[in-house]
Amino acid sequence: MAPGVELPVHRRALDPHEAAGQNDKSGHSKRSPLSHNQQYLWFVHQLNPESNAYVIPIAWRIRGPLNLSALQSSLNDLIQRHEALRLRFGEEGGQPYQQVCDIPHWPLRQVECQGSEPSQAEAKLNELLRQAMREPLDLSSSGPIRGLLMRLGAEDHALLLEIHHLVCDDWSCGILAAELSKLYAGHLQHTAPSLTALQSGFLEFVQWHRDARENDGFEKELGYWLPRLVRSTDETEAPFPPSVPAESSGSPGGRIPLHVPHELVKKLLKLGGASRATLFMTLLAGFHALLHRCGGQSRTRVGIPSAGRLWSRVESTVGYFVNTLPHAADFQPSMSFTELIEDVRGTLVQDLAHSDVPYGRIVNGLQKVRGLPASRSPLLTSMFTLRQSDSEFGLEGLRVEGIALPALQSQFPLSLWLAQKSTGLHGYLSFATESFDEFTARGLASSYLQLLESAVAEPARPIFRWAIMSAFACAGRPISLRRCWAS
Repeated sequence: MAPGVELPVHRRALDPHEAAGQNDKSGHSKRSPLSHNQQYLWFVHQLNPESNAYVIPIAWRIRGPLNLSALQSSLNDLIQRHEALRLRFGEEGGQPYQQVCDIPHWPLRQVECQGSEPSQAEAKLNELLRQAMREPLDLSSSGPIRGLLMRLGAEDHALLLEIHHLVCDDWSCGILAAELSKLYAGHLQHTAPSLTALQSGFLEFVQWHRDARENDGFEKELGYWLPRLVRSTDETEAPFPPSVPAESSGSPGGRIPLHVPHELVKKLLKLGGASRATLFMTLLAGFHALLHRCGGQSRTRVGIPSAGRLWSRVESTVGYFVNTLPHAADFQPSMSFTELIEDVRGTLVQDLAHSDVPYGRIVNGLQKVRGLPASRSPLLTSMFTLRQSDSEFGLEGLRVEGIALPALQSQFPLSLWLAQKSTGLHGYLSFATESFDEFTARGLASSYLQLLESAVAEPARPIFRWAIMSAFACAGRPISLRRCWAS
C-alpha cells in the first residue's frame, strides 16, 4: 500500500528499543504514553467525545457464497496481529494513556437486512449504515474498532468496519484490506496465509520516537514553521471568517463526488513534469488557486498528510503514524499557474525536510505566539489528500465492491480527497454544512475541475484572469463566496 500522498517517506535507521509495555497478570499491557500526534488528536476528541468525526468508516458490498466462519476468523486474526486494534484509552492525573488489552475473540455484530422488495432492503441497508456511523466509539471499554455484517440475502451481504483515527491512518487501511483478503483465502483453503512478518509493534514505535525527540523538543523544526506561519494575520491567510471554526471535533458534513478524467490527468502530469513537479504538487497548486480565486486572499493554507513512518520497521504495522503539514502558498497579482506550480514544489520540498514536528506542536507554538485560545486551531480550514492508488479489496470466490458512505461529520470546513484509478482520479469534496450549503459545495467542485482545465490550456496566463464558477452562473445563482461565508 502506497502512502496517502506522493510524498517521500523519511526514515531514520536507529536500533529498536524494547517493546513498550509487557503484559501484566491481568492480560493487559502496562499503560503507555500516547505519541505526539495521538496527544493532539486525543485533545480534539475530548472536546466532543460523542463525535465520530475521527472515526474511519469502510464498507463493502459482498455478493456470493460468503463463508461467515472464515470471515469472522480472519477479522479476529487481524485484531490479534496488530496491537493498535486492541488498545484502550484513558486518563490518569490529567494525562492520557493507552493500553493493549487481551481480546481472545473479537465480536462481529450481524443483523438481518431483508425486505419484501429489493428497494426496501437497500433502504434498510442505508439506514443501518447511517445508524451505525452515528454511534460513538467508547475508546475506554469497547475499543477502537467495531464491525457490522448486514445480510440482505443468502448471497448478498454488506460489511462495515469502523476504526478510530487514534489507531489507524490511510496507509493502515490499505494494510488491513490486503491482509484481510489473504487471511480469508487462507481460512477457506485451510492454509497459513503469506503475511509479511511484523518487525515492530505500534507502541514500540511510539516509545522510540518519544525517546529520540525527548531532549530537543522539536526546536529546530519549530524554528522553521513558526516564522512562516505568523507572517500574516488569520484574515489574510484563510478564506473563511473568524466565526467559521477551523479543524474541530466534528461538524455536520456533506460530500460531493468528484471525477478528474484520465485525459485531463495525463495533461496535468505533462504540465507538472515540465516543472519537475509530481501530480500531487500540481493538484495541490490547483486547490490553492481555487481558494485564492474564491476567497480573494493573497495567501492560502492547506493541510496535507505526510506518511509519518519515520522507521522502516513499521511499514507493515497498523497505527496512527500520519502527520499533517500546513502548506502555504503566496499569490502575486499576475502569477501564472506555471509559476504557482514551481512555488508549490519549492515550498513543499522545504516543508518535507521539517516534517517530523507533530502538527499539534506547531498549533501550540503558534497559539503561544498569537495568544489564541486552545479550543480553536489557528492553522487550517481545508485539507487535501491524494491516494496514489485506491485500495482494491477482494475476497476469494466473491464479488466485492466498495460502498460510497455519506459524510455525516466533517473535520474541516472544506476537504478534497482523490484516489488514482485507471479511469482517472475519483474522490469527493467534503464540506461542513455550517460553512457551506450543498449548492455552493457543488459549485466549488465544478470550479476546481474548470480551473484544472484552464491550467492545462493556458498555464502561462495569469490565474486571476481565468473564468471559474460557471456552475453558479448556469444555475442562475451567481454567488460571492466571501458573502456566503460571512452569512
